[in-house]
Amino acid sequence: SIPEWDFKTELPRRRRMEDGDYSKVITCMKSWLKKAQGHVDTYNRHLLQHIFLLISATGMRTGEVFGLKNKDIQTISSDKLEAVIRIRAETTKVRKERRITVNPSFGGRKKDATPINYLIRWLDQYQIHKEPEDFVFSLHTKGGMNATYPFYRSYTSLREELKEVGMEWWDAYHNRHYFITQAIRAGHPLSMIAVSCSNSIQVIERTYSHLFSEQVTRELGKIRVVRSNDGGHEVITN
Repeated sequence: SIPEWDFKTELPRRRRMEDGDYSKVITCMKSWLKKAQGHVDTYNRHLLQHIFLLISATGMRTGEVFGLKNKDIQTISSDKLEAVIRIRAETTKVRKERRITVNPSFGGRKKDATPINYLIRWLDQYQIHKEPEDFVFSLHTKGGMNATYPFYRSYTSLREELKEVGMEWWDAYHNRHYFITQAIRAGHPLSMIAVSCSNSIQVIERTYSHLFSEQVTRELGKIRVVRSNDGGHEVITN
């Protein structure tokens, strides 16, 4: 007696980013930051910016970032511009604690540019509430409440700016994809990438299969196999 309907449902799929998309978003964000009105709006816009940059530098999930508290910042090396943070099990999708290092970045600038650790910059220049139990990214008025609501409200404003460059589809999770993409292209072992992102190797292989085929064909393009007179083969690197 259960009725049958002739239709299929599909889960929404995020648009695949292309080279240059991340730079467009960051460039657009810089002009958007300058349009802040008042100190609260300025705080919220810089908060969104640093969450984007932190995810891009670490591959963290948004829920892990929102759950991050000051007590989770384990080590900060001012000399090396490194920060070690603890991601608590209760804030993760897989309910498994891990520690990661937030490294300095050149932000796409020249190699001789001054490196910046975006987490340290947030803590030093923009963060207001600094008690151990306060959230790293908290409300402007309350350190004990995370900034989920102002983040997404600010993102609605940013998306209007992104429309002008055709990037309104970009969301915070694309920054995680950007991190994983860069790690794969850098040749890091999948096991290391999977551990740092709290993901499985199988999921990474399935999600980023297009990158692996791209890498393989690029490497093959650097090699020529030449047949010798005696019937053997010689491998020559271009």
